[in-house]
Amino acid sequence: GIGTTAPSSLLEVSKSSDSSDIRASSWSTTNAHSGTIIFVKSASATQGTYSATADGERLGTIQAYGSESGNGISAASGAIYFEQDGAAASGRVPSRITFYTGSGTANQAEKMRITSAGNVGIGTDAPAFLLHVAGILGIKATQPTLTLDRGGAYAWTIRNGDGTGSFPLSTLNVANNSGSPVMTFQDDGDV
Repeated sequence: GIGTTAPSSLLEVSKSSDSSDIRASSWSTTNAHSGTIIFVKSASATQGTYSATADGERLGTIQAYGSESGNGISAASGAIYFEQDGAAASGRVPSRITFYTGSGTANQAEKMRITSAGNVGIGTDAPAFLLHVAGILGIKATQPTLTLDRGGAYAWTIRNGDGTGSFPLSTLNVANNSGSPVMTFQDDGDV
């Protein structure tokens, strides 16, 4: 224990009336050098013996706890889990990152994940697209805009009109590559 005479785990850093920071510093002119925290997991129960981990195994965790209001014990409130996402290969372990949060009425649960394929899922644990949202997606701004761009000269924009330029107030507009509306939906249902 550092700052405590009664550590609750193999290493506990504790400080009263202040933050208890842990810092990993690197002083180097080489870009690849950095402060690093490394999590290691083996499927063997023998220390120092490496055995291939399996799909779904938790490889590392960053966990946050708070203190409950009723009985003063600590409770998990949010976490980032690093998990295996497929079979291990020679020199490679596919991985995913899952993000958990809790609320005042429910235990923490998965809210988002990034798969080994690079797909991001919000509200789903099986994202099939680069961004897969299961539920209602909201874009809130003065003039919310969604642009569909294939990386070249062709882009389409869906925009909620704010009354400026060619976009009348309270309309949904589909604009072409040059930004001109080609279809306008009015709030009374007219197209």
